[in-house]
Amino acid sequence: MNSVGVVERFQGDASVRTNDIRYRYYMQLPSGIALKNVVFYYAREVDDTSVPSVAIGNIPAGGLLDFTTPETPPAGVSVYDARLWGYISFDIELTDCTGLSNATSIDYKVFVMNRNQGGTTFTPIPILCESVNVALGCSVPCGVNGPEMISTKVERADNSYGWTDATMTQHVQRANISAEQRRKVLHLDDIEFFAEGKQSPNAAADNLFYYTAVEKRVNLDPKFIKVKIGTHEVTLQATDPGVVTRATDANGYYYRWNLTDALPSGILAAGQTFSVVATYQVNNPSNSSSSEEQSGKTSYFYTLADKNDPAVSPQGYHTNALRCGLDLIPVFTFCQYRHSLWYEWLWGECLYPELYWRAIYPFRSCSKIAVVTFILKNIAQES
Repeated sequence: MNSVGVVERFQGDASVRTNDIRYRYYMQLPSGIALKNVVFYYAREVDDTSVPSVAIGNIPAGGLLDFTTPETPPAGVSVYDARLWGYISFDIELTDCTGLSNATSIDYKVFVMNRNQGGTTFTPIPILCESVNVALGCSVPCGVNGPEMISTKVERADNSYGWTDATMTQHVQRANISAEQRRKVLHLDDIEFFAEGKQSPNAAADNLFYYTAVEKRVNLDPKFIKVKIGTHEVTLQATDPGVVTRATDANGYYYRWNLTDALPSGILAAGQTFSVVATYQVNNPSNSSSSEEQSGKTSYFYTLADKNDPAVSPQGYHTNALRCGLDLIPVFTFCQYRHSLWYEWLWGECLYPELYWRAIYPFRSCSKIAVVTFILKNIAQES
């Protein structure tokens, strides 16, 4: 969804009228966090900077981002485009680590501003009230001798991008796709969860675990995980005994990777940094609706005082886990689509641009059957 419409009907009106609306974006910054180069874009896709925009300016550390789309849009914005959600881009600046850890939570809200009957005031309608954990890199004391997660991200694997042309012989290169689009996944895609961590400087450990949770809407089949500790690199297969444990409930799917066998000489040294890349395949067949939703819930590293500790929660993590810092959200968007409505999927906004455009242009003058055949070949090839 790119925009919303608001209609109303007053007493005596013969029909409904389309009401005038604005959007309001609100973000309270923590102390030590500032925003630079803040810009609002009237865009349908994040990262599209070719569209008209509004410069908001800089927000000081601990300040408030409070922006409402203007009464008169900039030149080039049509009546329809004025209703777009758009997006706000900015650079985050860490000005001071005082009171902050390796990550912090930032609250943000979005409102539809519905113009009142009088014509001069608006009623705010909240449509989004969320928070996001942001990795900072600040170093703070931790009361337990566990690891902390420094950063994380999710991208499609190299084999899960569209074709460069209709011959379907070469995939688009990952480097040529925006970070936003690399996070969008479909059924049967391979996706990679990247994460970096650091063990407590106060103690070594003889075990290490990596825990991830995703929303119930997207089921992931673990394939393997690459672990790098200094110059030591090991790949663990999900089929190896004890490497990965899965759990599920009404709220999500949960994955616990046991990385202990990847530790050099069986030890994670005090203060040691490390990284992992966990690969999964998306296993969600066709759905009854088409949508795209952020689907990562949480992720973190931890150790145990006793690596044979049997106490495990229903969600798959050890209840006596030792970890520092905040958990980080592995952000990625799962795109659901309906097989029965091929045209909705083909034209749907969650479809990757590199597949979308390569599918449309070669076949713009062809029949629907030809286009469907192309798409089905692409699905079969990528799966």
